[in-house]
Amino acid sequence: MSTLKSLFMTAGTLLVLAPTRLSAQNTERFTVGGERIAVYDLAGEISVVPGTGADVVVEVTRVGQDAGKLRVETSPVRNVEALRIIFPEDRIIYRQANWAGRAEFTVREDGTFGGNDSDRGSRRIQVRSSGEGMEAHANLRVMVPEGKRVSVNIGVGSLNASNVNGQISLDAASADITADRMRGSLNIDTGSGNVTVTTVDGDLSIDTGSGDVKVSGASGTTISIDTGSGNISGHGFTSGHLSVDTGSGNIDMSDVSSPVLSFDTGSGDVDVTLSGDTDDFTIDTGSGDVTVMVPSNFGSAIDLETSSGDVETEVAIQITRQGKQHIIGRIGDGQGRMDVETGSGNVTIRPSR
Repeated sequence: MSTLKSLFMTAGTLLVLAPTRLSAQNTERFTVGGERIAVYDLAGEISVVPGTGADVVVEVTRVGQDAGKLRVETSPVRNVEALRIIFPEDRIIYRQANWAGRAEFTVREDGTFGGNDSDRGSRRIQVRSSGEGMEAHANLRVMVPEGKRVSVNIGVGSLNASNVNGQISLDAASADITADRMRGSLNIDTGSGNVTVTTVDGDLSIDTGSGDVKVSGASGTTISIDTGSGNISGHGFTSGHLSVDTGSGNIDMSDVSSPVLSFDTGSGDVDVTLSGDTDDFTIDTGSGDVTVMVPSNFGSAIDLETSSGDVETEVAIQITRQGKQHIIGRIGDGQGRMDVETGSGNVTIRPSR
């Protein structure tokens, strides 16, 4: 997981804005061209929206009593055209109702952050919701033309994307991320924060260290959802391969259609409602109840097992082996494979309503 736990700065900028005292209403526009675009903002609110023309356009609004100290720099960074908001001091005050606390980051000399934090010349920056320090942040509006490959990175604040068609990566250290009506491919990564995704047509990858994930209306060749700690819920999945994994948390998903399905939780309940047949379906939980709802035409070989709990079925099964905690058999035509195992909890198979 490439969460933004680090932040970093280099020379060779194309544009440096002189520090002057600005009001929160002063908005500047920057054009960034190239095949790959990256945007970095340590603190603020970022919205990603559709754009026109060939280039990405970024509107920057610098906010706070020390907003004039912020700099905006654009230049290639490691072969990627990048716009960076430069915070020149080591203690930043970010006063927003939707964020409270303290976060520390490692920032490179070029103003980028995340990934490998061992670069020489990097420095530590602390962002706080109160206290003494440089009171400033930047709000961005990133306008993305169709088909662009764009990575948007934020430290703390919020990150929202809507109605964009492209190869989009949304990365946050400590921020909630929302995305809706997205097309192309979407990669979301947050160290700490909730993720909400609505209506995605394309491959989807979500990775969060800590936070709940909610997804509805996702259709893509591959859908992957992984959270270290948090609940995962959703409705309306169509995919060639759907993978869902949480270290600690419940999984609750309905209207799921995919030939290959994998659900894994270290500790938590798993509730899945299928809307069609599967070829390869596995559920594994260290501790938690498992409930699978299957349609009337569902067919599969089954292997259902719990180390501590009961195994129950409310659908017709041709049983080849049965015990209180283990059932092997088949449902319907027996095509495909469904394996369910829980270390501690009940396993139940029911007809969908």
